[in-house]
Amino acid sequence: AQDADLAIVEGVMGLFDGYSGSDEAGSTAEMAKGLGAPVVLVMDAGSMARSAAAMLHGYATFDPRLAVGGVIFNRVNGAGHYRYLCDAVQAAREAEPLGYLPVDDAIRLPERHLGLELAEEVATPQYLQALVRWVSATVDLDAVFAMAARVALPEHDEPHMAARVRIGVARDRAFCFYYEENLNWLRRGGAELVEFSPIADSRLPADVGGLYLGGGYPELHAEQLSANACMRKAVREFASAGGPVYAECGGLMYLTEAIVDGAGREFGMAGVFPTRARMQTKPAALGYLEVEAAADHLWLRRGERLRGHQFRYSAIDAMPESIQRAYDLGYTAGNVLGSYVHLHFGACPDFARRFVETCAAHHKKRLQPPL
Repeated sequence: AQDADLAIVEGVMGLFDGYSGSDEAGSTAEMAKGLGAPVVLVMDAGSMARSAAAMLHGYATFDPRLAVGGVIFNRVNGAGHYRYLCDAVQAAREAEPLGYLPVDDAIRLPERHLGLELAEEVATPQYLQALVRWVSATVDLDAVFAMAARVALPEHDEPHMAARVRIGVARDRAFCFYYEENLNWLRRGGAELVEFSPIADSRLPADVGGLYLGGGYPELHAEQLSANACMRKAVREFASAGGPVYAECGGLMYLTEAIVDGAGREFGMAGVFPTRARMQTKPAALGYLEVEAAADHLWLRRGERLRGHQFRYSAIDAMPESIQRAYDLGYTAGNVLGSYVHLHFGACPDFARRFVETCAAHHKKRLQPPL
């Protein structure tokens, strides 16, 4: 954000919701306090007037160390409704009203089982222009910019090592969830990241020493993934030859023998792990978690603790005991680590560094002529 005019940190779930119900660890509130940034609270004001002041009072005073700088009201039924809301909150003097968003079904984002549809799927130029008109007409953007200008962010610039190995990163409609910071940790360790599509590409990128299969929606594109037999074979053969592969959630599903949808239809996958991933109608898991490495293996050291989250509607069949357990919900086969946990490498930077080193060593070994 160093070269940006405005940096917005989007909160997830509620302002104070995080790792547990007893404190703010992992919450948007904790992030705001760590950055010294004011919170712009977006409040659902549908069918509400003076009660909005009571709600705002709760958010603004629940944690005295948190700066709630302003409020934007959502689902407002016109300018008259907004005047009622402004009168209420200005009398309470808890935060500055920054405007409102009127009800407009034309800009509503569609939802599905893991949340909203992805921006790249719905964000046409026409849709983005409609959003701009919607926000700029009734939100005081000058006040938002002025509030942000008062925040001095700390300098943070870690140099990346010179690239020493290429790592293929699955990126398409089926594999689209990555912590950007995870990719930066790999680059800092000396990785050149090369994107490829398990849906559309017939082969892996040239000269890669490892693969990173992130999360996403393989269940929505299972038929296309299954139809691309060339890519499934390429991934399976890369893993069989000792190629390092790190796969999480959707990536783990792709490495099973098959994805089974809600109707019981099976779609063959890469077959690295002898199990199947089955879709369910209700969430199978949601939340932060911390895992502990069970042994020295691959890029892990016994006792190391790694943090991440899981959010999934699938579950795998029982994994054979012959498959080694790396940690809770993490499995290894050769140089492949598959898990339902979306790890954040910042909790254990050595994990990322060792993965890059393993990829570099594998690539170097492949280049050596046979004796």
